[in-house]
Amino acid sequence: MTALAVALLEDAARVGVVVHADGGRLVAEPKGALPAALEQEFRKHRVDVLALLATAVLPPSSPCWTCHGLRFFARVERLIWVCSRCHPPGDPSAVVWHDVSAVTAGTVVNFSAKSGGSGA
Repeated sequence: MTALAVALLEDAARVGVVVHADGGRLVAEPKGALPAALEQEFRKHRVDVLALLATAVLPPSSPCWTCHGLRFFARVERLIWVCSRCHPPGDPSAVVWHDVSAVTAGTVVNFSAKSGGSGA
């Protein structure tokens, strides 16, 4: 895992793009939204980004078991999900956010760098 892989994922998040691994491929969603220069950087550093994503923990699909909060965050370099109500981040713009839906059948990770708050 390199600082460059972290920086690439952060850059993608800033433009509203989620990058995930699919086998040995990198997939960006929404499709076609990744700027060409950034896409080229992901191609050059694919192995490092895949290594970083391989260490990622899936976001929670249910509320926090302690406070029942619905909002979680992770630092891009670690991708370990933490309840924002129990443990507010120091800098909300420097983390990745995930909101647990009231209906937990399907969850969506929001990789935008928006300011945080507590869930529910």
